[in-house]
Amino acid sequence: MEYRSLGNSPLRVSCIGLGARSLGAPPGDPAQQAGQAAGASVEPDRSAEWERVVHRALDLGINLIDTADVYRRGGSEELLGRVLRGRRRQVILATKGGFRRQNGRTTQDSSPEYLRQAVEASLRRLRTDVIDLYQLHASDPAVPFEATARALEDLVGAGKIRYVGLSNVTPEELAAFPAPVVSIQAPLNPYQRDAEGDLLTEARRRGVGLLAYAPLLAGVLGGPLPPDRPWPPGDERLHVPQEVVADAAILARRLDDVGRRWGLGRVRLLLGWAASRPGVASVLVGASTVGQVEANAAAGQPLPPDLLREVEAVVDAAGVTVQRPVPMRVVEVLPGARSPRVAVVEWGLKFPVPQSVEPGDTILVEIWSGRVLPSLPAPETSGPEA
Repeated sequence: MEYRSLGNSPLRVSCIGLGARSLGAPPGDPAQQAGQAAGASVEPDRSAEWERVVHRALDLGINLIDTADVYRRGGSEELLGRVLRGRRRQVILATKGGFRRQNGRTTQDSSPEYLRQAVEASLRRLRTDVIDLYQLHASDPAVPFEATARALEDLVGAGKIRYVGLSNVTPEELAAFPAPVVSIQAPLNPYQRDAEGDLLTEARRRGVGLLAYAPLLAGVLGGPLPPDRPWPPGDERLHVPQEVVADAAILARRLDDVGRRWGLGRVRLLLGWAASRPGVASVLVGASTVGQVEANAAAGQPLPPDLLREVEAVVDAAGVTVQRPVPMRVVEVLPGARSPRVAVVEWGLKFPVPQSVEPGDTILVEIWSGRVLPSLPAPETSGPEA
């Protein structure tokens, strides 16, 4: 396993990290409890398998584990807190905060009061005295960066967290954040490469390392693709636009051809490609089985230069990028901290918007990046019908 510096911090992280988004059971799941009470079939308890995944990751040299307080509604942190007893010193433990459930909706909240509560709750679930890397999960446009930064610096000073990171931020937000930051998180795969532009330029200027997530595009590129094997109802991969899935099937076949010549699988090639990008400190990839974590850890050494050039040629030929604009109805408008106004949409999320946006309006949001897009033009007509 190769280890790299995390930004300008003294932390050395494995170039492949374990993303724990799918690990752990949500606590007190009402549907699960109702199913058990009625004798219905419910999701099986996979705790033992998840624990084996974490232990196997550590055995293979993966020392960075990334989670968040909202993953599995706190269940991911709870699982890690149990599993890491006795092995805590082997792990650089990273979690994220800044989302909260309110009135049945999830919204950003990076106010000092909430962040202090969130850190204390994460410490309890993780059963640790200090969090190695605490990351702001998403920018809250209604809270000034200065207030958020002071709160995080106070938590560092109090010994609750060691280092601060940011997730899902723009280059402008990274440049404006007034506290020391050692890492950023952003998606990086053949169809999401925005991080390789201005964001990484700003990260290098500030001495910040990139933690690249979604290297397999939510699992789309990790196994068979439709129509060879249709995904079941409710599968997260069904949210990926169909034109991307169609192009991914072509890209997967080309990578498989390259892999056969070199005796390597597609996952190894894709993780190796992501880890080779300049500025990447670690590639965060999920695993729900021991076999998956073993396949991921195999990418812990760089690809041979000749092979990397072949993979780069295939990836560079990807024909589309992920765009998933979703119309969202505005239910409330608040004063903005870094924009004229902040729209709260019916899902609960907040977005910076122009002065002209009012409650009841519909805004168009690119769901993968969180950017508010210009409204779609009205369709042209050829005049009144005869």
